[in-house]
Amino acid sequence: MAINLSSVVVGSTIAITNLAASGLAFTVGQDIVIAYDPTNYIEGRVASYAGGTTINVHVEVVGGTASQSSWSINLSGNAGVDGTSGTSGSSGTSGSSGSSGTSGSSGSSGSSGTSGSSGSSGSSGTSPVVTNTTTDNINLGTLTVGTTVTLSAGLDVAVGTIIIVSYNTSNYLLGQVTVLNPVGPNSIRFVTTKVVGTQSGNGPWNMGIAGQDGTSGTSGSSGTSGATGAAGTSGSSGTSGTDGSSGTSGSSGTSGTNGSSGTSGSSGSDGSSGSSGSSGSSGVSGSSGSSGTSGSSGTSGSSGISGTDGSSGTSGSSGTSGNGTSGSSGTSGADGTSGSSGTSGATGASGSSGTSGSSGTSGDTGASGSSGTSGSSGTSGTGTTGAPAMYQIVLNMLAGAIDTGGTPIASVLGPNGENKATLEGQGWSFSCPTASQLTVGRKTGLRIQLMNLASPVELA
Repeated sequence: MAINLSSVVVGSTIAITNLAASGLAFTVGQDIVIAYDPTNYIEGRVASYAGGTTINVHVEVVGGTASQSSWSINLSGNAGVDGTSGTSGSSGTSGSSGSSGTSGSSGSSGSSGTSGSSGSSGSSGTSPVVTNTTTDNINLGTLTVGTTVTLSAGLDVAVGTIIIVSYNTSNYLLGQVTVLNPVGPNSIRFVTTKVVGTQSGNGPWNMGIAGQDGTSGTSGSSGTSGATGAAGTSGSSGTSGTDGSSGTSGSSGTSGTNGSSGTSGSSGSDGSSGSSGSSGSSGVSGSSGSSGTSGSSGTSGSSGISGTDGSSGTSGSSGTSGNGTSGSSGTSGADGTSGSSGTSGATGASGSSGTSGSSGTSGDTGASGSSGTSGSSGTSGTGTTGAPAMYQIVLNMLAGAIDTGGTPIASVLGPNGENKATLEGQGWSFSCPTASQLTVGRKTGLRIQLMNLASPVELA
């Protein structure tokens, strides 16, 4: 079937047609991967499958943009659970107090906050599913991440699947499948993504779909900051700018006519006003009052509540302003003789104002106290990949079919020697509803993949 990854939408349900065979062992809810190569794939869950050559898949992840007509489809690997908890971060040291300002006294320091709580614990990763073994000669001591490895034994997986090849829990490697059957049937080629241990030799080595690492534990909370130093007193005000000169006065309006006495003669023009005297210097400003002490900080919870600040000290009274004496007024011009009725003369321009006295210079502001250092974050927990687990089921066959008339299942053996009754008590189930079908019920959160199944037998 042709698939164009650019048109596939996460959250949609797509129909995959033209499967290579019908009657496959897919059930609703299983995780599957549809891959062209390691960088072009779809991950999702089986929405429905009726046993034919079409399967409906709910899309959860889309990787790449390839458009191809030939794709590999198989079950996806199971995820590991959370890793172990990270360690708590150490508490931060208290900050040093800032130096006092020149005038006001310093406020008292707030008490330190409590230490942050520890990060929550992550749980360990789950075991991978073992589906084959190989006796190929492998030397972990010479392998590095990115090395291409080819094995003569294969796995029923899709290109892009992460697999594990292990000797024991201390000697194993992980890799992503790149080619199926590269050197003949039942062979596999992959690129290593992780190498642990230095074991070498012909094993036997267990092969299967890898479990994933557990998630990291949460980081410890940071230590509380040290109290802030008290602020310094304010400096005195800067000097005032000089006043601008006054604008010239507008000319007076014309006078109304007098009564029957006859019109007056025109007035002579007024003489110009004398310039104003310079203003006296301003008085010295009063010193500011000392600042009130700061309230102590409250204790921290996850982060402590800060205590309220103390009230500010009252400001010092302002100094009295100096009153400079005004300059003497200019002499008035002589009155003109009265005319018969003329208009009033224009008013003379006002004298410019004197410059203001300079104010005192500003004082330096006190330095603030440095903040306390934050506590270091807790280390992340790392989940350990579990050891492979193998379950063996032996069937009683009669004339090439399962003997459903007698005892169809001869025996079941778990990875730790458990028998069929013990495993059924742990949540497993095993039955043969027909002479060609084996049904296995798994525990919650696990996936299974059977090997060496007799050709007339179908897994359900």
